[in-house]
Amino acid sequence: MDKPFVDLRAIGILMNNGEFKGSGLDKITGKEGTGKNVPTWYNNREFELILRYIQIETREFIKFNAWLYRKMPWLLVEFKKESGLVLE
Repeated sequence: MDKPFVDLRAIGILMNNGEFKGSGLDKITGKEGTGKNVPTWYNNREFELILRYIQIETREFIKFNAWLYRKMPWLLVEFKKESGLVLE
């Protein structure tokens, strides 16, 4: 992929004490379940369920990402202070 993208998986793992299990967006936000049912919904022509799933996933992703954008810069400042690094 040569286009910019945001992947919150690594942050979810770090926030989950380095554990993969339990670090998915559905475990750390209000997102309901995984996308494993999407192919079944598609085959059953239940497109409204797919749209609802995408809307909820998008809402929860944006909410979590916006929270990280507010918190992460301060974590960098803290890290630099604790490490004795020069603050710019």
